[in-house]
Amino acid sequence: MSLKKKVNAAITTVAALLILSIGIYIYSENIHNTADESAVSQIQVIKGESSVGADISGALSTGGNAGQSEEQGGASSAVSSEEPVSQNPLSLNAAYAIIADADGKIVFSKNPTVRCYPASLTKLLTVAVAADYVDEDFKFRVGDEIDLVAKDASKAYVAKGDVLTFKQLTDAVLLPSGNDAAYVMAVGVAREYEKNPDMPVAEAVNLFANLMNQKAAQLGCTGSNFVVPDGYHDPNHYTTAEDMLKITMYAYKVDIVRNAVGKVKETYIISGRTMTFVNSNKLIRTDSSYYYENAVGLKTGFTDEAGYCLAAVARKNGKEIFVIIMGAPNDGMRYADAIAAFNYSFK
Repeated sequence: MSLKKKVNAAITTVAALLILSIGIYIYSENIHNTADESAVSQIQVIKGESSVGADISGALSTGGNAGQSEEQGGASSAVSSEEPVSQNPLSLNAAYAIIADADGKIVFSKNPTVRCYPASLTKLLTVAVAADYVDEDFKFRVGDEIDLVAKDASKAYVAKGDVLTFKQLTDAVLLPSGNDAAYVMAVGVAREYEKNPDMPVAEAVNLFANLMNQKAAQLGCTGSNFVVPDGYHDPNHYTTAEDMLKITMYAYKVDIVRNAVGKVKETYIISGRTMTFVNSNKLIRTDSSYYYENAVGLKTGFTDEAGYCLAAVARKNGKEIFVIIMGAPNDGMRYADAIAAFNYSFK
């Protein structure tokens, strides 16, 4: 073989080896990149699963504004990859709400510590406070205090000179939500407290408001201030859903309150007149489309500023649930929210 042919053969061999080396390098890089992409994809999936678990745990640890119950746990292992996770399984129309069992364990809450107006839910505290100072047969005489009641307020239509027992007056306050009856109760209790039957009305109302605030403080309420016995709007008369729950649960333990709020209606002969007090709570009225068979009572409330409010309690299979709805957009929505809350809690 000539020298020229030998050189050409050597060049051809080197070129072939070079091409082979480049091919091997490109192949190995493709494999490496594919493995990296697969690893990145796996990391993203793992991070995604961890994120879901963290969000759920966070919602539970913050007290449940996202509506998670403790049954749903804080561990991500309870989350199925095949089922969507709802972080707010209970959607309510009301601006403020809270649900608790009879032991005070919170099942759900929505803006529970935000200041709001209680409207006539106030009257649960009014009667509970009065029960500390008078007994069921104590007699109240209706006087000038009913002149303080606004014309557009809900009334029991007691009249000056009427004499009612504490039991009768409680029904007048809690069933038809009588603002007039609430003022009669406040003034009568304040005068009895001071042993001064001639105490001026305004002074008596202020004293009773102080008693209300003292009771609220004893119950652990930290975001409330009460200035009137009926809940008619006053910018300085406010509470929170959480505080209202404390007041409601306490009031329901007071015999005269519990006995009243479960009645659909009650009829009395007062000062020679037949007076029937009908409960405004549609959850316990069988003639209402919002009747809820497990509901056992409590109170409605409304002002333009407070919106539609409801404190409700229901009992099923030995389990008792309290629901506070505040700031609902309309009458129907407060009842729909309460029923949804009960169904959620009893499931």
